[in-house]
Amino acid sequence: MEAIEEFAREFFAAILDFDYDECLVTDESFITDFDITEAEADRRIRRHYGVDVSDLIHGPIIDVLETIPERRPHST
Repeated sequence: MEAIEEFAREFFAAILDFDYDECLVTDESFITDFDITEAEADRRIRRHYGVDVSDLIHGPIIDVLETIPERRPHST
């Protein structure tokens, strides 16, 4: 988690409505641990980041956090 903390802080505020620094987040944490359904998280991620991570949304949140930046369209 340490490697992506800056992005995680923004993600937690924008998608989960949580303060990352006030949560216990491990490599085994899931999105649904933060009082949101997978469907709602997927909808918010698509709207906010413009990416589809529906194939990962049921797994550990670390997978989602690492994949969003990789799948985001790069500005040219």
